[in-house]
Amino acid sequence: HDASGHTWHHDDRTLFRIVKLGPAEAAGIPTYQSNMPAYAGQLTDREIVAVLSFIKHRWPEAIRRKQDALNASGAR
Repeated sequence: HDASGHTWHHDDRTLFRIVKLGPAEAAGIPTYQSNMPAYAGQLTDREIVAVLSFIKHRWPEAIRRKQDALNASGAR
């Protein structure tokens, strides 16, 4: 989830759904293959937000600004 990855290309709402529901359910594509599990039932919503905040804090400022722009535009 560092700056070289794809995570920052998504707005916060989408990132939250991916972590909570898993990529397949979040994308609405049941056949989507991913090693990432869903964390619903293992992490609370508040814990998911905290994890995402930690990850985002480690991104370079330029990447954070781009991701903030996605949030402001309502992009999905």
